[in-house]
Amino acid sequence: MAHCNLFPGIASVSGKLGKVLFKTFTRPDGSSFTRVYSTAGHAKRKSKPSASELVQRQRFARIASEVARLMRSGDTRPRQLIWREVSQSL
Repeated sequence: MAHCNLFPGIASVSGKLGKVLFKTFTRPDGSSFTRVYSTAGHAKRKSKPSASELVQRQRFARIASEVARLMRSGDTRPRQLIWREVSQSL
């Protein structure tokens, strides 16, 4: 479902409306911009994921959950640095 803040101007648009996807990104300086993507006509995958793809997905999930846990526990380092450290330890 799409979410839109309209007043006093359009502050942000995010979500999916029909076959159109709206993504609002915020820059480090505080400004934001919105990209619009069409989801119509994209080919769906025909084959099942291979065994190695499933292993990579599981590894990604373990790393992501560990990085999130570390950040929640107060680690203030950049996410990229934490991710690199955790991925090397697995």
